[in-house]
Amino acid sequence: MHRHIYGFIVMILAAALLVACGSADKGPAETALKAAEAAVNTAKAEVSKYMPDQASALDAGLAAARDKFNKGDFKAALSDAQSVTAKANALASAVAAKKGE
Repeated sequence: MHRHIYGFIVMILAAALLVACGSADKGPAETALKAAEAAVNTAKAEVSKYMPDQASALDAGLAAARDKFNKGDFKAALSDAQSVTAKANALASAVAAKKGE
């Protein structure tokens, strides 16, 4: 479980680094979207067991980010993808805490 959390942190840092570089174009949005997809895919199995409604929200958020990316709104896609990644990380931590109870 700790490996997943460290993986999430690395993905967030990578996305933040791209944002900090000042470029808000297709490349950073695509990278953030891939990180969000990885975070959702990693967290989804456990989140579905303990918080199924939240798993649906993750899917909806990821779909919205993809849609904005496909429409060329890269800044909004970047923002949404980062939000989805953060939410997936928070839910993964919450599930880990529930499992520990």
